Amino acid sequence: YGKIDVEIEKQGKNSWLKVVLHEGKNREIRKVMKHFNLEVSRLIRLSYGKYKLGNLQPEDIVEVKL
Repeated sequence: YGKIDVEIEKQGKNSWLKVVLHEGKNREIRKVMKHFNLEVSRLIRLSYGKYKLGNLQPEDIVEVKL
């Protein structure tokens, strides 16, 4: 696996972690968390390469130039 940066954003019954992969493989986050006996209940992708969600709402659509 490549480098993984992890930052704890919120703690409590359900903790929120910000995970940054510089090179990802299939189910890598889930596998790494399982290694540390942590359960992943939800993953939210905020960016993929140069594309970022920013402040988009679920119903928003933005045209992307390729």
